[in-house]
Amino acid sequence: MVLVGGGLSTCSSMTPSLCAGDLSFDAAALHQLSYRWSREAQQRIATWSGWSDRRASVKQQLLQGLAQLPKTQRASVLTKAELLRLLGDGLVAQLSDAEFNLLLDQLEQPAWISPDQPGAGRQREQVRLTDSKDKFSVEIYRKIVEQAAKISKSPDKPKLLVLTASSRDPFAAVDFYLELFRQAGAEVEWLPLNAAWQQAQQSATNDRNGCQQLDQYLAELHQTYRRSAVYPDLYQQFQQFCMAGSAAALDKIRGADALFFNGGNQSLTLAAFLEENGETSAELALIRQQVEQGRLIVAGTSAGTAVMAGGIWQGQPVPMISNGSSRAALQFGAVAAAAPDEGCDIDQSCPAGLSSEHLTYRPAGGLGLFRYGVLDTHFSERGRQGRLMQLLQSSGSQFGFGVDEATALLVGWPQGQPEQVRMRVTGAAGVYVLAQKQDNTEGEPLVMTSHYLSRDDELQLNNGQLRIKFADWKQARPAAKQRAAATELQRLDWLQHDQYRQLAGQFCQTGQPELQAQEPKTGYLLSLKLQSQSQLAFGQYQRNSQSTAYCSYQAVQVRISQQR
Repeated sequence: MVLVGGGLSTCSSMTPSLCAGDLSFDAAALHQLSYRWSREAQQRIATWSGWSDRRASVKQQLLQGLAQLPKTQRASVLTKAELLRLLGDGLVAQLSDAEFNLLLDQLEQPAWISPDQPGAGRQREQVRLTDSKDKFSVEIYRKIVEQAAKISKSPDKPKLLVLTASSRDPFAAVDFYLELFRQAGAEVEWLPLNAAWQQAQQSATNDRNGCQQLDQYLAELHQTYRRSAVYPDLYQQFQQFCMAGSAAALDKIRGADALFFNGGNQSLTLAAFLEENGETSAELALIRQQVEQGRLIVAGTSAGTAVMAGGIWQGQPVPMISNGSSRAALQFGAVAAAAPDEGCDIDQSCPAGLSSEHLTYRPAGGLGLFRYGVLDTHFSERGRQGRLMQLLQSSGSQFGFGVDEATALLVGWPQGQPEQVRMRVTGAAGVYVLAQKQDNTEGEPLVMTSHYLSRDDELQLNNGQLRIKFADWKQARPAAKQRAAATELQRLDWLQHDQYRQLAGQFCQTGQPELQAQEPKTGYLLSLKLQSQSQLAFGQYQRNSQSTAYCSYQAVQVRISQQR
């Protein structure tokens, strides 16, 4: 398994700022999405079934804003920035995520290579993998292909299937990933298996073909519209795949060496692999079997990593995290419920008692391919330590793994012995590991043992016992040899962005026995404290002419309490 924390940066025609140097792309390259007003589009927005009575005023303002676009602009193809500027920041800020996506989808135009000759085909996002500034991201993509090659059924390139099931728009990133993995050395194909596809399969009866309702299911489940107009070739492929049914999907999975799950929404990904009654689909059952037998590599980024968690570990179900900030998690706890829609606070559509910031989780877990603990992503960059601690305490899970951006956790085990798992960190940053005692009781304060593994560090789990080995190029020193220092209270918002990681890095590098920081608004006090078994490790990693400093630590007590 290759579990990526998201935040991979790749040079492409859509993201030239991520390229090293000035590059040119050919005329068939897609550089940005385009939009155009039409009476038909305005009518589709006006008759959308998602408008509620309490949103009547916003609906009217949006329709008026579109109707009042200057005539010259109505006839023109606009960029996203141009369209939003014409509508005005005030109006756009009032739109919920669902309303905003409706607006863009209904006005989006297909990007033809030659507008006068649609038969010439679509413009496609072009990728220049080796020209990416971020070499850690390049390394991770190639690592996925490398792992697939080790078990490949073919003497040539390994066969990799890309799933875009995590995306609201499951068509938008297809071109990008197909080209990216080709350049990384794989034979690659899109597997159009998503929530809409699964609903179509479940809805099929002897006298009714569920694939005829794909547009309806895309709208209801993905909140995406008019994809057949924007991506006609991919939509046709999607339809054909749907008509071929589950048997064809199973054949594709059997023939693959690796599956890659993209980022987006892990709940949406999971919906692609569950039947209407919540039972495991045939596709997921086969994936689990292939992975356990060592015949298939699974890789994911962001939501594609978070969804891997599940199954049973040490007799305890492993949940899947689905939403929430650390601040809300500490204030309101964890809720075993479906994640609220993004932006639900704006249109007041959040479920009772929830906001868009609440920590939610699925007790039964996700795909169940990673049974060793909760998985979280974009971890240090978004300050998610608090929410992971809260979820572990609320769910009773023993371990939690938070993967940083542009970083991957490589996971494997001996054939037939998944209880003896080995993990290794690669990429730009690190993986935060939390462990709690089985007798830990819910409530304040939160007290757990934390570890931070950075590049080339390894972790072993043998029947529930955790063992860490720092990279050979790092110098490890036991806590007893660290110098003593007075505990100093720092006042800063350690719940925001990567403030926790910065504090922990300071703690690790100085070797002080304890660090404390208090968030000024809510009073949450963070304490990092060395224990008798704590170890710190330091090292410089050389890549070409660049050097990156890493500080890893083991068995540091983390405590969160609220000072009232």
